[in-house]
Amino acid sequence: MKSRAPSKRKITADSSIIGSAEHRAVAREAVRKSLVLLKNNDHLLPLKPKQHILVIGDGADNIGKQNGGWTITWQGTENLNSDFPGATSIFGGIEQAMVKIGGSAELSMDGSFAKKPDVAVVVFGENPYAEGSGDRDSLLFNDGIGTDLKLLQKLKAQGIPVVAVLLTGRPLWVNAELNSSDAFVVAWLPGSEGGGVADVLVADGDGEALFDFTGRLSFDWPSAEINTLNTRLPVTEFLLKRGQGLSYGDSEIVPAGLNEKSLIDNSSQERVVFSGTTRAPWQAYVGDASDWRILVEGNSTTTSYGALSVTTIDGAVQEDSRRVEWKSGHESQFYWQAESSVNLSDMVGDSPALMMTLAVDKYPEGAVTLRMDCDWPCRGELDITSLLRTKPQGEMVKLGIGLECFARAGVNLSKVNSAMVLMTAEPLVITFRDVRVIGDAPSPYVVKCN
Repeated sequence: MKSRAPSKRKITADSSIIGSAEHRAVAREAVRKSLVLLKNNDHLLPLKPKQHILVIGDGADNIGKQNGGWTITWQGTENLNSDFPGATSIFGGIEQAMVKIGGSAELSMDGSFAKKPDVAVVVFGENPYAEGSGDRDSLLFNDGIGTDLKLLQKLKAQGIPVVAVLLTGRPLWVNAELNSSDAFVVAWLPGSEGGGVADVLVADGDGEALFDFTGRLSFDWPSAEINTLNTRLPVTEFLLKRGQGLSYGDSEIVPAGLNEKSLIDNSSQERVVFSGTTRAPWQAYVGDASDWRILVEGNSTTTSYGALSVTTIDGAVQEDSRRVEWKSGHESQFYWQAESSVNLSDMVGDSPALMMTLAVDKYPEGAVTLRMDCDWPCRGELDITSLLRTKPQGEMVKLGIGLECFARAGVNLSKVNSAMVLMTAEPLVITFRDVRVIGDAPSPYVVKCN
């Protein structure tokens, strides 16, 4: 008997079963069973009745980050919680669970709190990615950017016990984060059911575990940021082996005082700002006189902000480029900025530069300013109008601006918070494929300072 094509099956067009209670229950069970506990000093977990829990970190209330790539968009980036109807964030799950046992939960993004917590749960990890944008030469977490680590250390310094919850699609070298936490949970990518994380982290009304940790590592966990592609480093030992993981009551398996010194320090050789996706700690913004700081949100669509629009387009691979278009009207800017300043003064190399891979799709009809900011009003501006007009229209090219040029224009390179700001008031269209600061910029592409 011939099988029916999937498109002809009875339930194919039945959208009512998507996100049904039965399906969510199975997904939530999968989350519970996949969590891996690496550390639980002094039996900090499960969270107890009547405790006040601070839930913090950029993954705490971020369902897009819980899902990772191949979610709504190919890379899974820049999605909002509202894009996932019926889903529960990790904060949402913890809050519901704590209220049931007479406790409470408070959400914070910066570490501040209205009431001092009994325990802080810090949810952090990799931003969503698929192939291409997610490729890395090493297992160094977050390209060595220590924003999450500083948050853990800030809470510990206040005497607050810390539970770290790592969102990741792969094992990563996180020795420093392990050292700075009292309990450490690898949550992988729990998807839409953040309540499944709370099921295991939060106790029942008697203070006993409602569900135990049963997940175990399916890969060895690294003891270094293994970079075999570039250096062929021999790694004979791992921090943890496949199959390891704790249940409640087990003896600790992660030793204290793990080595935090990186074998390969790329931080002073290259800082990626954008490559397929915006890289941490940077975020993309647009603005004009009505509001100079509007976060660019959404993916695979054109989003307009006054006289300026930003579109995700396909370049060398799918969704790897951003097309930025200025129209006549008023002065507008597009830029990449970090919440905390970044030190670019220690770039290693003979010709440190801001390197851009871009295409000038429409030549500028007015003055164009390229700026780098160092905690406003500290800044340095360069007029690049003529330079853009020398590039072949519509052709992807490399363009480098030496950091010395920005320094001469007034930038304090030790505290840069906006790596690239582009501003004009007249029509201009530019497509960006890659933006980074590198120590050894290829000289043929680097503009010399006047």
